[in-house]
Amino acid sequence: MSYHGRFEQQKQPQNTGKKGNKGLKIFLIVLAVLLVLILIAAAVGYWFIQDKLNKMNVITLPEDTYVYTEATDEYTRPPETEEEETVEETTVETTRPPMSADDIINVLVVGQASRAGEEANMADTTMLVSLNTYTKEVTVFSILRDSFVKLPDYKGHQCGRAKFTVCYNLGYQWGDGTAGAMEMTNICLRDNFGIEVDYNIEVSFDGFIRMID
Repeated sequence: MSYHGRFEQQKQPQNTGKKGNKGLKIFLIVLAVLLVLILIAAAVGYWFIQDKLNKMNVITLPEDTYVYTEATDEYTRPPETEEEETVEETTVETTRPPMSADDIINVLVVGQASRAGEEANMADTTMLVSLNTYTKEVTVFSILRDSFVKLPDYKGHQCGRAKFTVCYNLGYQWGDGTAGAMEMTNICLRDNFGIEVDYNIEVSFDGFIRMID
């Protein structure tokens, strides 16, 4: 009995605290590794985005944009008036001003169809991205390239009616490059559809390939 009792006593664990410390160390090591991986992924993502933004070719349109059309004030926001501050115990209800053209930001995205060595530049795809800052909504729709429209008179040239995609091509020739193509296209959209374009983005075949890669 006594020998058997000593034998059973020796089989009992001498120190259970070491196992708890070992498990805590493993948890901390795993947590540290995860944090390092997250930081590395964030750094790589930030570098990738900055690299793509730095490769964007930004072109400033001429200051005389829309000089060939008459300006309209149909959608001008009414002037804001300062109201006297009053202190009242009850809550005063305020009405939100109506939506105006100033609340809309239109971005024209053009997919340019020319390939290397080709002199003709055509707008293969034209998408209008409309940002409504009043309702916090984004609307995207395509302007059909074969739409039969009145082309605007541009840089001393008189134009008639033709397909919408021709407007980009003529603006590119008469306006000396992409800036002229965008300006004439903007004027065409304003004259035919009443659309005011605030910003333009062009994507070429080469740019599309680099973006995918």
